[in-house]
Amino acid sequence: MNKKLKRLFVVGGVIVLLIVMNMILNRTVNTTLESLNQTTQDVLLDFERLKQSEKADPIWDGYNLSSAPIIFVDKDSWFNNAYTFNMDELEGLNTIGSTLITNTESSVYRFASTNPATWFLNLPFGNFPSMNQHYHVGSYHDVYYTKYSNQDIKQAFDQPESYPTSFFMHEYAHYSIQRNWPDAADFLQPLSVEGQALALLQYRIYDALILEMNGAGREAVLAQLLADWSVVQTARSTDNPSYVSDEGVKLTLEGVATYIGREASLRIGQPFHYLTASDGTPATYEMIISAIGDGLMDASYISNSGLYNTGAVLGDALDTVFPEWQMILNGMTLENPVSVYDLIYRFVDGQQLQGQRLDDLKAIYNYDSLLSVSQK
Repeated sequence: MNKKLKRLFVVGGVIVLLIVMNMILNRTVNTTLESLNQTTQDVLLDFERLKQSEKADPIWDGYNLSSAPIIFVDKDSWFNNAYTFNMDELEGLNTIGSTLITNTESSVYRFASTNPATWFLNLPFGNFPSMNQHYHVGSYHDVYYTKYSNQDIKQAFDQPESYPTSFFMHEYAHYSIQRNWPDAADFLQPLSVEGQALALLQYRIYDALILEMNGAGREAVLAQLLADWSVVQTARSTDNPSYVSDEGVKLTLEGVATYIGREASLRIGQPFHYLTASDGTPATYEMIISAIGDGLMDASYISNSGLYNTGAVLGDALDTVFPEWQMILNGMTLENPVSVYDLIYRFVDGQQLQGQRLDDLKAIYNYDSLLSVSQK
């Protein structure tokens, strides 16, 4: 046997030994829930709470998102850091390469880092699969994974969307529910001064919606506010139809995903305000308007990250006055798109509601001050 072949045997033997040792450690070390690090315990327990909640009342009609085969990957751990839910019938090498974590309500398995079907989870890039990635683990298809760290939990203090449970539900909504929804287009048409002021006028209506939803939650009041919103929306569409159309597509994608992620957090007792200030307390859209006026925030917020939160506000309002909105969106196709904006018009028209005149709304919500902000 020549030296090169001997070397290959030695290297191969070392690799096999490492694989075996890794699998042995996975099956023998820290195999109870209590023995895992606190971050992982929190993630697993939170997802279990969400699963139990969705069994009784799914967040999104027609789907039970937390019943999908899902793998949570701890980015703070070096190896044996992938924990799976809803994969109770592993077979073959996946049985050898995984171990059951005890003292959990649902069956939670941890994959060894060297398990052949899940080795890709060790790669340092990608916190979740892209839309065109379809991972299979044994008989389980479209296995979804999400990576988390202790930093994500710390950031949730003022960035609640980063909390692992919420982050998973937001991204998985894109991957599952929205697979056949139109993708968001770029905003090629800038807002005019009038267009920006009208968008900020809607921000004041959003504050009124939030105030009512956090208070009495009266259906008639919410319905009237949505009717008023539709009057402003019509004016916005007249001012810049291309922009508002593109905005509707993006808000429907990101706003619905944020609505789902927010609801998931609330169900497990994790705070998630519609808007969150840097000190973790609820913020308002009036604070956003002031920040834009003072030059502390760019007006591009309106067409970008602002759509995530406004979509969640509108979704909660529709839950109260037009609960079939989710199933209508489920019927959307690329050829027949529907936006959250369309649904508000459908509700307002179907109920024969009359919003207040635009000039009256401008007086009520101090439109002149919004024009001043937009002109800066």
